[in-house]
Amino acid sequence: MTRRGFLKGLGTAGLGVGATLTGGCHYYYIVKGELMQTNEMFVEPFRRKSFLTWNINAGRGLDGVRDLARIAAVVKKADVAVTALQEIDRKTVRADGEDQFTALETLTGLKGIWCTTGTRSAGEAGMALFVKTEPAKTNVVDLPGGGKVLCADYPSYSVALLNLPVKDGDRAASVAKIIGLVEADRPLFLLGDWGEEPTSDLVQKLRRGFSVLTGFAKTYPADEPTSCVDYVALSLRHRMRFEHVGHEVLPEAVASDHRPVKVTAW
Repeated sequence: MTRRGFLKGLGTAGLGVGATLTGGCHYYYIVKGELMQTNEMFVEPFRRKSFLTWNINAGRGLDGVRDLARIAAVVKKADVAVTALQEIDRKTVRADGEDQFTALETLTGLKGIWCTTGTRSAGEAGMALFVKTEPAKTNVVDLPGGGKVLCADYPSYSVALLNLPVKDGDRAASVAKIIGLVEADRPLFLLGDWGEEPTSDLVQKLRRGFSVLTGFAKTYPADEPTSCVDYVALSLRHRMRFEHVGHEVLPEAVASDHRPVKVTAW
C-alpha cells in the first residue's frame, strides 16, 4: 500500500491525519476525529506563529531622515502574523503633525491596534500591533507608574506588547501583574522594547514567568548593536508546546535607532 493510500484509509476510519514540514522532513501526526475539534493542544504545535518587534523611533533613522515608507517596507518583507511597533507618534510636532499610526496602516496594508502611552508636543505617542488577521478581543492593561500592556487574543494564543513604566520601583511592581496575564491554556507571547539588558533584575524576574525566544540578540544601536533591549518571549508554562523556535535580527541598520527582531515558533 502506498503512503497516500495508508493515510487515506486512516481518514476513512475516523482518524485525523496532518503533516508538517521541518528541515526537509515530513512529520505525520494522527488524532482521533472527535478530538480534532475539542483539543487544540494536539494540533497547535505544528502551526507556525511569527512575530516582529521593533522600536521605530517615530520613523527617524540614523541618517536623520524621517521615512515611514522604509519602515513599512521592512514590515512587509518580514511577512509575519503580528508586528509590534513602539515609539509611534500621532500628530506631534516631532512627526510634523502626521498621524503615523494611520499612515503605517496604509503603507503596510495591515490592520492596526493602537495604544496611547503618553502625550508629546500637542499629540500622542504610543505603540501598536499590526496584524494580518484581526484578533477576537483586544484590551489595554494599566501597569503601575503609567506603563501599559496592549493585549490581543486569538483562538489559540495571545499577544501582549509591553511598555514598561519609567521608574525602577514601578517596573519592579509591574512584574507580578505581567506574569498574571498568562492564562492556563493559552500561550502568551510578550513583545517589546523592555529597555533592559538580560542580566538586569527586571528581566531576570520576568524570566520566572516567560521564556525569551530571541536568544538575547543585540538590537541597539542599529548601526553596530551592542545591547539587547528588544524581546519576544513566551509564557514559560507553554514553552514545551513549541518544539522549534527561530529568531533573526533583520539587517536594517538605518531606518530607526533599533534593529527589528523576528521570531517564528512552531
